[in-house]
Parts: sequence; C-alpha cells; structure tokens
Amino acid sequence: MLIPLDDPRAVHTKLAGAKGAGLARLAGHGLPVPRSFVVTTEAWRAYFSQPLLAGHIRDLLNCSSERRSEYYRRLQASVHTTPMPPELLAAATAYLPGIRQSIVCRSSAVIEDGATRSFAGMLSSHLGLPPTLPALAAGIKAVWLSLLAPHTLDYLDAMVEAGGSDAIAAGCAVLVQPLVRSERSGVLFRDRDRVRIEAILGLGLPLVAGKVTPDVYDWTPSEWSQRIEPFKRAALVPTAPGWRQLLPGDGVVFEKAGRRVPAYLVQSEGGVSVVRIGYPGDSEPVLALSECERLAELAGLVGDRLSLPRLDMEWTWCGSRPILLQARPITVPLPGHDSPVARAEGMGLAAGVADGRLWSPDGDAVPPDEPFILFVRQISPEHLRHIAAAAGVVAQTGGLLSHGAIICRELGKPLVVLGHQSEKPMVGQHVRLNGWEGWICCAQGYVAPPL
Repeated sequence: MLIPLDDPRAVHTKLAGAKGAGLARLAGHGLPVPRSFVVTTEAWRAYFSQPLLAGHIRDLLNCSSERRSEYYRRLQASVHTTPMPPELLAAATAYLPGIRQSIVCRSSAVIEDGATRSFAGMLSSHLGLPPTLPALAAGIKAVWLSLLAPHTLDYLDAMVEAGGSDAIAAGCAVLVQPLVRSERSGVLFRDRDRVRIEAILGLGLPLVAGKVTPDVYDWTPSEWSQRIEPFKRAALVPTAPGWRQLLPGDGVVFEKAGRRVPAYLVQSEGGVSVVRIGYPGDSEPVLALSECERLAELAGLVGDRLSLPRLDMEWTWCGSRPILLQARPITVPLPGHDSPVARAEGMGLAAGVADGRLWSPDGDAVPPDEPFILFVRQISPEHLRHIAAAAGVVAQTGGLLSHGAIICRELGKPLVVLGHQSEKPMVGQHVRLNGWEGWICCAQGYVAPPL
C-alpha cells in the first residue's frame, strides 16, 4: 500500500497514479526529483471498498448534479470518522521517522495528467503538514476526497466523460514529499520549438491557483523575451525554524539566489508562511536568463525521457539547482507565434471571442438566463460549473500556465485577465470578450486596454 518512489513498481500508473509514475520514471533517469513515497491505489481501494463508504460513493455518482454537494458532505463526514487501513498506518510508521521537515501530500490519480484531460487544479495538494501519523492520515484523506468532490465530477461532465464511475474506480494514489525550501517556483510549457516559463518568488501554489500575476519568459527559435511583474512583494514560503514564535510584522530573512533579502512575516500557518519582501528593487526579475536556459535544458531532458514533445513541467529552485515537482502532457497546445495572444502582454490566456452579460457569482448566486461572461477575482475549482455554462471568462489575476487558464482552454472558453486595475468592471453590462487580443468592451465602446 506504500512504496518509495525508487521502487520499480512506482513507474506503473495503475499503482502509483499518473503524477507518481511520471516522477518515478524521471528519478530512474537520474533527474532531480524530491525523495518521495507513494500511497498506492491499493490503499484507495481497500479504504473505499468498506460498505459504508462504498454506499456513499454509489449515491454520489448516481445523484443529480444539483444534489452532489449534499451527498458529498455525507461522504466527507463518514471519511473523517473511518480509520485508515492498519497496513497503511504500519508502513507509514516505518517511513516517517526519516523525514525531518514538513511534508506535502499531492494527488496522483490514475486519470489525471493525461494527454486529453489534465484535471488541472481539480484535485488537491496539502502543504506544510507536520511529519506525524495523524497529519499524514488527514492529508491522504483530503486528497482522496478531492477526486470525489462536486467540482471534480462537474469537470468530468464538462469534458463529456463517458464512464465517469470507471474513471473514479481507477482510484487515486497520494504522493508524499518533503516540503522543499523553495526560493522561486513556477511552471514551464515546452511546445516543440517554443518555451514559456512563468515564475514567482517562494512556493508555486499561488501561481498555479491563479492568485498572482507571474514574471513571464518566452523562448522562440531565436531569442528570449521577458515581461517582469513590477509588484512582487509577497511570497508563500516554507516556515523556517523559529518563525512560529514570531508575530505578524516581525522581521525575517528571505533567501533569493544566494542573497539574504530583508522581509517581514505576514502570516504563519503550520509549515508555510506568507512573507512580505522589503527590498526596494521590486521590479527585479525572478529568474536570470541563464536560469531560464537551465530550465529549458531540463525540460528538454524531461520531454525526451517521457516522450512528450508538448510538456507541462512544474519546478522549484532550491539553492543552486532546479528540482522537478511534476511533468505531464499539454492537453491543449499554446497559441501559435503569429496569433495575437502572443502579443497581448499576457492578457489573453485562452483564445476566442464571446459576447454576453458580464456576471459575477459574488453578487448574484444565480447566473442569468441569457448568454453570460463569468467574472471572478481568480479561477478556482468551485467555478467549474459556471465556466462550463459561460460563453467566456474574465479574471483579475492569473497567468497563461495557471490551472484556471488550462481548464478554460480545455473547455474552449476564451479567458482574459485584467489585473488589479479593475474592480468588477462592467458587471451587469453586455460585453464582448476577445481572448486573442486580451480585452473586453461594452456596447458604449472600448473599455479595458491590455496591461
């Protein structure tokens, strides 16, 4: 039920899930992957085959989409009170003493990270957990539940998934890793002869969740180009020893590329903290172009080893080297070099044009009966049903490689990010959205220029 990543069985997707199997193959080729272990799909099946839980899952999969939240809450309550398999706990007891820092529980479902469906952002990761048996058990359960959450089932519906129950029955492994002391993190897309890197300071979770606008580095066959986000003050980082005794506003030190940068603590929760960086040069790039070259070279090796000409790679930079966190196929190719989105300053994140009334779920729980454009601060899995019904999406934050942008492209929904310049622009008005060029306008004329 539990195997280390260097176990020969870990390369099998049906046992270790897609994410775990991919990283096991890369580790076998000597590429930089955190030492990890996998809670296999055997543990999933042993746990959820118990009659009470199996009954809840059957009810959840057979109910209408409107009642999914109700049946999911019943399943959730039973999972919280149902103990883990004794064999799994015994194996974990043997592994945990060798881990001295906080841990991460990451989903590795059999059906995610595929060539046609990414499940980007649908399944959960849990960072900064203490390396104890109760915390590990809670993290595993939380990851497992995310495969059965209403938004995940909505995603399967939106992708016109035939045999959804079979997809769920394949199970979800859980990848358990030490929390890497990330200085900088990001995502790299390699689409044949084009490379795009999006990078932020600290851990990468805010980037893939679309909560921040990253630095962007693009490689075409001739040269690198970059767009530097000027306001990179906050970062999510692993909690350093001694920080738990500090109060918000106390000074700390942030490590960046071998330099000690002054910062102060904003919030600390468990093994992760938010710090606000105090150095004056807030327009300083996250990555040097030489570091972009190293990431591109690493992506070339990963693509060759996994036979992926179109590669989606999550990475983090620790000390003097990059470390691989995930590698999977790109489900929808990036727009071509000649398309307007490549010249839109990062505003148009999913191609297409749409018309409709701009609607925000913050102000009205029920979308309009007429065609509508969804407006959100950041795209989250809970918005999936609205995204599927909308003609297009407008968000305040996010990058081309964020999970929300990937989902919009998979569903064929044009997406524009306006940045923090706009607070609910034109909500209630009839608008046109252009995901190619990165703008929206209303009947009265052009309103929101690209950044």
